[in-house]
Amino acid sequence: MFKSFLFTLFFTINFLSAVSDQVLGESIQALILKIKENQKPNGYIGSGNGLFTGSEAKGYTAANALALAYAGVKANDPVMKKALEALLNAPPKRIYSLSVYIMLLAEVDKVRYKDEISKQAQVLIKAQAMNGTWNYGGTGPGDNSVTQFALLGLNAARAAGIKIPVEVFEKSRKHYINQQNKDGGWGYVSSRSVTPSMTAAGLSSLSICGEELEESLEMKKGARFIGKYISNPHIQKSMGKLEQYLKTSPQSIFSNGYTSYGLERVGIFFDRRYLAGVDWYRFGAESMIRNQFRFSTHSETFFPLLFLAKGNTPLLMGKISPSFAKKNSNLRRNDCRNMMKDLSNLLSTKVDWEQVNLSEANTSLGKLPILYWSGYNVTRLTDDENDVLKKFLNDGGTLVIAPALNSRAFSDGALQEIRKIYPTAVFEYLSTDHELRQMYYDLRTSDLPLRVLSSHCSKHRVFLLKDDFSIQYEAKKVHKINRLTLANLARFAMREKPLLGRLVKKQLLVDKQEKAKKIIVDEDDDQDGMQLAYLSYSGVESLNKKAQGLELMQAYFRQGMTFPSRNKAKEVDLRDLKAMQQNPFICFSGAKKVDLSQIEKANLKFYLENGGFIFCENTCSKQAFSDSIKELLLELFPKEKLSAIPNDHVLYKEPYSQGLKLIGNAKGDQDFLQGLRLSQRYVLVMSPYDLSTSIAGGAESFGGLDTESAIRLFTNIISYALSY
Repeated sequence: MFKSFLFTLFFTINFLSAVSDQVLGESIQALILKIKENQKPNGYIGSGNGLFTGSEAKGYTAANALALAYAGVKANDPVMKKALEALLNAPPKRIYSLSVYIMLLAEVDKVRYKDEISKQAQVLIKAQAMNGTWNYGGTGPGDNSVTQFALLGLNAARAAGIKIPVEVFEKSRKHYINQQNKDGGWGYVSSRSVTPSMTAAGLSSLSICGEELEESLEMKKGARFIGKYISNPHIQKSMGKLEQYLKTSPQSIFSNGYTSYGLERVGIFFDRRYLAGVDWYRFGAESMIRNQFRFSTHSETFFPLLFLAKGNTPLLMGKISPSFAKKNSNLRRNDCRNMMKDLSNLLSTKVDWEQVNLSEANTSLGKLPILYWSGYNVTRLTDDENDVLKKFLNDGGTLVIAPALNSRAFSDGALQEIRKIYPTAVFEYLSTDHELRQMYYDLRTSDLPLRVLSSHCSKHRVFLLKDDFSIQYEAKKVHKINRLTLANLARFAMREKPLLGRLVKKQLLVDKQEKAKKIIVDEDDDQDGMQLAYLSYSGVESLNKKAQGLELMQAYFRQGMTFPSRNKAKEVDLRDLKAMQQNPFICFSGAKKVDLSQIEKANLKFYLENGGFIFCENTCSKQAFSDSIKELLLELFPKEKLSAIPNDHVLYKEPYSQGLKLIGNAKGDQDFLQGLRLSQRYVLVMSPYDLSTSIAGGAESFGGLDTESAIRLFTNIISYALSY
């Protein structure tokens, strides 16, 4: 069955000329099936004369079961269950087998098997030789091959919560440092006869022992050294040697199952998707599948499954690298890496990241749930980059803006760029009912360290971190609320764009013609042109939403109709009658019942009776405001009546006469305006829908007009107020 499947698969990928995620998934399932078919009645899986000499059955069983676990086979699977029972009843004794056994238990259930993991970890610790190495039997000094697996076992135990003495890792660290060849590589038992497999083993072992690719000077010397790093010469030299193998003789790695697995660990431990400019996972997967999993050495089935299953971690986050000041976006080089490690634990789902540019040709943007944009200095995007970012957000993507050291310069610059997509947007506190608060952990009553981008009543999928997450992760002192917030943020993003395999290509298509439709609100005000005003009054909570819609309309008049108008909207206090009389058009809006003072009521009545014009709208289309306005008008003008404006009235005809399009939850006739007439003129017009939010393109969630209809109707209302 397995050979027949491989023949079909081999034909398919050669015909398609590239390994797709679907083919990868089918390959993994074929390898799982082959391993399961090799299980014996006693629970043991496979055999051979390679790594596990002296205890082949237990060692091969542990390695095959570990590969199954990485591939997602659960502990209650019949094959896995029998294999675990066999090993638990008679644990392996030799170092290779014992190390893999510990890795298996930690991967399957580190809580359930914690006592057994701890017991066997102590065996490994006692078997370590004084020079930091292990041999096959655990009786003295050994080689780099056995030593790397012993360290893998202890690393798994440490991840399961078992305390491993620091000196255990320190002895092994010194061993690998002292034995490293001048060219950066390692051999089997000495610095001579350097091989790709032992070079990969040395790198991953040093990582386990605490050696990093580079060290942050910011962590050592303070904030003024942000973005400065010291390279680790041992790691850099060894990484260069491994990259040399990839450049000059990649088959020396991918024709050997053992070495392939070693390379996979280097990529995972050092969080490097690319080595020597090569996507090592894609290259290795294609090489293995095209060769039908035939290896020149170490051809056991678990090796390709370990590589394919563990290396195919789906991408959750893309770290933006804009063309402007590229270094600014990567000042904290380990930020995404650290967060993905923590999220993999918090969510019990392995996730990964990659660095991305905002390009139409990028084949990852279509599948990434989150884009992460960090920096310290002023930031900018090109028009093309902004178009791609807009498409990403329209496609359901989530953007996280992370100012290093809470930099105001970076956050202000990022907001300025975002306003090219959402012109009137501001960052606001997350309301207690925002869905992100309950996506994974219940954070409804917590003060969250992030803000959400809002335009009027619309909440966008853009968040600003108000705490410096990355430096806390670098220092390994992350506030609990930050970790939980990050987990909820990830789940929020993944709901709209679920995780996809690493090999999936999904490109964003950008319509460049959209640029011409933007209304851009200028940052600086001028002193000439039409001035729209909004009313402040008793009990008002926020004036942002009132100002934003009017400023958009003024920008529309400037840009779309070449009509002179101010940039900023004007706030007018209802208690200041003189200021009100200087403005022939005032917008009066709110989201709840209005409770005015007697002086405010008197001023409103006088203003309407003496040439003023009020446009009323429900903020976020909430009915309570308009109901209270009706009561107020009945009190002020008991002989008059607020009534529907006829559909043939000039308000619906000049200067635009096209029909209006209702969207979202909006119900009723298109001609929905109501008005109060005094002396044959409407002095107050009321809309049950929030036109300001519709103008900003955010009415879909609660109902109203589409953007174009809202602009036309608002233009007609302003025109009427100023002309009649």
